[in-house]
Amino acid sequence: MMKTASTFCRLCTASCPTTIEFNEGLPVRVMGDRSTPLYGGYTCVKGRSLPKIHLNPDRLLFSLKKEADGRHHRIGTDQAITEIGNKLSRLLEEHGPRSIALYYGNSVVPYPVLSSVAASFMNAIGSPMSFSAATLDQPGLPIANALHGKWLGGRIASAEADAALIVGGNPVISKQYLSQNPARQLKDGVNAGMKLIVIDPRSTETARRAHIHLQIRPGEDVSVLAGLVRLLIADGAIDQAFLAENVDGFDQLARAVEPFNPQYVAARAGISADDLHEAARILGEARKAYIAGGTGISMTGHGNLCFYLLLCLQSIRGFWPRAGDMFTASAVLTAKVEPKAQPLAPWGAFTGASLRVRDLKQSVAGFPTSGLPEEILTPGEGRIRALICLGNPLAAWPDSALAHEAMSKLELLVIPNVEFSETARLAHYVLATKQILETPATTQLVEITKNLHHGYGWDVPYAQYTPALLDPPAESDLIEEWQLFYRVAREMGRPLQLFGVDGTPSQYGDGEPSSDEVIDLVLRGSGVPLDEVRRHPTGKIYRSAQQIVGPRDPDCRDRLNIADAFMLEELAGVAAESVGADDRDPYRFRLITRRNDAIVNSMHRRVPGIHKMRYNPAYMAPDDLDRLGLQPGSLISIRSRYGEVKAVLASDDTLRPGVVSISHGYGAAPEEDDDPFAVGTNVNRLLRMDVDHDPISGIPRMGAVAVAVAAA
Repeated sequence: MMKTASTFCRLCTASCPTTIEFNEGLPVRVMGDRSTPLYGGYTCVKGRSLPKIHLNPDRLLFSLKKEADGRHHRIGTDQAITEIGNKLSRLLEEHGPRSIALYYGNSVVPYPVLSSVAASFMNAIGSPMSFSAATLDQPGLPIANALHGKWLGGRIASAEADAALIVGGNPVISKQYLSQNPARQLKDGVNAGMKLIVIDPRSTETARRAHIHLQIRPGEDVSVLAGLVRLLIADGAIDQAFLAENVDGFDQLARAVEPFNPQYVAARAGISADDLHEAARILGEARKAYIAGGTGISMTGHGNLCFYLLLCLQSIRGFWPRAGDMFTASAVLTAKVEPKAQPLAPWGAFTGASLRVRDLKQSVAGFPTSGLPEEILTPGEGRIRALICLGNPLAAWPDSALAHEAMSKLELLVIPNVEFSETARLAHYVLATKQILETPATTQLVEITKNLHHGYGWDVPYAQYTPALLDPPAESDLIEEWQLFYRVAREMGRPLQLFGVDGTPSQYGDGEPSSDEVIDLVLRGSGVPLDEVRRHPTGKIYRSAQQIVGPRDPDCRDRLNIADAFMLEELAGVAAESVGADDRDPYRFRLITRRNDAIVNSMHRRVPGIHKMRYNPAYMAPDDLDRLGLQPGSLISIRSRYGEVKAVLASDDTLRPGVVSISHGYGAAPEEDDDPFAVGTNVNRLLRMDVDHDPISGIPRMGAVAVAVAAA
């Protein structure tokens, strides 16, 4: 019997509203919900693959424990939780709170209350050792905000912009920025007269819609952004009144970007000086511009500086909302704030706490995850001995060998998951958890994320709630991921304290709350009551919650800083670099990653039928193939200074010569057979965690990686 139900996709933060068809209680088809606002019935290939994910024949239905023989055997979930609680209590008593760590990975996205409950658990045991994927993705954005300062009026809405600058991002595929049907939003904006500028080494799906595409050499984002700032200053395209009232450091910034003249930038980045001038002209004439920095600029060695220069560009042009403008972060399921047309002064990138390795410190982006393997492997007081892992780092982290070694040396590795992932194979306990359709959820996590990163969420006050649509399979032994933390804390005699969005403690009585009750507890004090959101199962724009940017406080003395000393020192170092290709360099190609529309990073990557191809080709420009005498479909060797992999070669005439482009999220784990045709190529083997890393966030270089290419 066929039935349909409304929900929203939780495979990524775009949260596309969907209608799911069920046949005899099993999901068979996912469609975009055309009745909902904003999205126009959009859903992507990932969202439409949800039935395959739910019906994965390799799904875990029972928890597992690794026994002395190294094999995993079935264990009752309650018994596993008892044993985990006892082992954590012993570690806590013998080695202190820092011996227990938590990693937040992709698993937090489908289960929105998970991060709140997990954080409460870490508070209950007194451990500060929480790590996340945020310091391996785009840590430069929060760090740049901390060094530049924040505009309390929010960001300019994409629909109001007459120009857009997208750097190192591909929203059409990634859904970061313009998340609600990004291709349609770009088309509508361009048709309405918006001029789109894209800076990217690839001619991406987004770049093909651009008025100007600056197809740079990988890693030259900094020089191009500095060149744009220099041209805007030279052309007098600055907002003098905004600068006078709100900004410090203009003269220092002007001197710092002086070396980046158009001819120098064009020669260095491999672009046309005329195109650079045209991009600057568009930005100089725009009344309002939408500015977006993506993952690409985070991974090439100067992520903090790239995001900082984007903020500087916005500030010299005055691209910030003013009093009376629409506030693009109005609260629905978060706490209401008072937006004002004024700055919040910089507050510094570091937050005080330190790791034991490489002088890495906690920053506004969190503890550097690149230091986590070494914290596990380095002996002595403070060593991490237990890890609860919400994700699949063996498939996601750079430097696969180091990650594998570290995970193997833990005294206790616990993973809640729906599948027996690469990381789960090393775990002492794998807790089998419910699938997405078996759990209730709201869009609150996306709204929280928008307050940290403007590339997520909605410009209007929108929200959606979904109940659980299916019961777990009969006779299975499953929990929700948040229940792991609740029950282990109870086993340890350390009850959790949950808080509402307004910061007030939430009381949940003596018994275990239901998942819906936990959602109620953590959403107390939200801008729109959760009961109201539940009344609109297909999602709604809450017009009454729309906020307007208020005027500046008369006594406001805070100012934005566009001349942070650390950032300008780094920029001077870039200007002093020797540039120009050396044909004698064996590592003369530059490796960049590319999004695959079919998968979400390391999640569900081995579900049968989820890939269009079983492997991830290594794409190169046709001219490079001819010069090297290589044929599409053949095996090649890609070698960095730190490792070597084999990949299947493909030709891509949208790439500039000298570039190798390959998707992440594929390839064999360290203990598996390495067959690129069967499982693809693991590019993480070419990378190192502890070399060429950012001094603030610790993020290692993962893009514009120097590699050599040859026939395998």
